[in-house]
Amino acid sequence: MDNNPKLEIWCNSCQSWFRSTLIQFGDSASFMDAVMYENSEPCENCETTVTHDKKFMRFTDENGDIWHI
Repeated sequence: MDNNPKLEIWCNSCQSWFRSTLIQFGDSASFMDAVMYENSEPCENCETTVTHDKKFMRFTDENGDIWHI
């Protein structure tokens, strides 16, 4: 199991999660407290540019717990 925290983004185009290469958080508190909107990055699966805010993000912490809005 990967014990490194990671932020993933939902791609509406290919209907899959991909790991964000632009934004990362060290812990769940940082993720939950962050104000995020209108970020854009390409989906690693289909290369579509995805514009997203926190409702299309999920954060997996070092314990494997998943956090999302």
